[in-house]
Amino acid sequence: RYEGFLDLQLELASGSKQTDLQKVLTHYTAPEWLDGDNKYQCDACDAKVRAQKRLAVHIAPNALVITVKRYTMGSFGKNNARVAYPAALDLAPFMSRSHAEPAVASGKGKGKENGGAP
Repeated sequence: RYEGFLDLQLELASGSKQTDLQKVLTHYTAPEWLDGDNKYQCDACDAKVRAQKRLAVHIAPNALVITVKRYTMGSFGKNNARVAYPAALDLAPFMSRSHAEPAVASGKGKGKENGGAP
C-alpha cells in the first residue's frame, strides 16, 4: 500500500550517544516480521500467515522534512544523542525496489558536516 508523504518522523535507538542519519533511516526501513499475534491476514487464502513488512520510500518528494523524535514512550527524559547528517542524502537505499534510482536531497544546516558549529 502506498501513501504520499512530505515528512518522516524517525526515532533514535534508546541508549544512543551518537549516530548519523543513514543509521536512523536504516533502522526505520528495516524489515519487520509479522508473526504470532501480529500475523498478516491473507486475502487470497483467508488465513493469518507469517509475513514481512518493510517501510520504504516509493517516490521521493521534492522537499522532505525529517523530524528526529528524541523521546521514548514510557520513559522520562530526552535522548540527547548527536545526530550527524550529510550535506546530500541519497534516498536510493531506502526506496522501494521499483524506484531505486539515485534520489539525492541536499540541505543546508548547521551540522558539523556542513561547516557549521555542532
